[in-house]
Amino acid sequence: MIEKMVEQISKYWPPGPPAMQQMESKDPDILQYYQQWGFDIYRTYYGPGSDEAWGKLLYALKHQTRLAFGHYDGREDADQRHVDILKDLFYLDARADKSLLDGLDVQGIRKFCRHENTDKDRVMSVSIHDYVLLADESTLKDVSGREFVVKAVSLDWKRGHRGWGWMRIPTGYLLDLWQLLMLNSMRTELAIDFDGPEEDLGDYVWPGDLALNNTGSYSEIRQFLKHYSGQSPRRSLECDKEA
Repeated sequence: MIEKMVEQISKYWPPGPPAMQQMESKDPDILQYYQQWGFDIYRTYYGPGSDEAWGKLLYALKHQTRLAFGHYDGREDADQRHVDILKDLFYLDARADKSLLDGLDVQGIRKFCRHENTDKDRVMSVSIHDYVLLADESTLKDVSGREFVVKAVSLDWKRGHRGWGWMRIPTGYLLDLWQLLMLNSMRTELAIDFDGPEEDLGDYVWPGDLALNNTGSYSEIRQFLKHYSGQSPRRSLECDKEA
């Protein structure tokens, strides 16, 4: 998966002949051959205390994503130079224009992004996966309450599609999310599924996916399956049965 991610951000694809690749690999300024990659994140709440929460959220997303690459430390099936390239070039395009974004919800951010110009100089989630991150009122209040989550939103999702096209995900799961979207590149709007009603998503947290390496665990101090109270694959269905 690491090699495929590096291919995504290479400025030269398909790659040059082996001699050129060998030369690039020894270049101390090897990052010049690759583009930054990452997620577009939109802040849509500006109430009391939200500035501090926004800063904490951005820090957590950046720092925990670097930690998530710890899954590949010392692994023979991952070129450590490529792992370092991906860590060093990870980028968040943080958008926080109150005059344009204040009060937008999931559907509102979908409409807004339809009219946005994409970044041609970076490999960003909005252009390659049709996905963005949303920091709305509930998200920033969660962060203030020390629950570090962010909303992942599919821009292609439409009524009638499976699930709801958005979900709260842990701040340390961005690498997992990117890799899941790569695996579902033909229909990214269906990559994250949820069986229950949309209102249950308010306190549900994405548990990851069995098809992934669970890199998010390397960014958490809590044990897996106990990162967040709402992190249960079938919690909504279990609640329905109890009722």
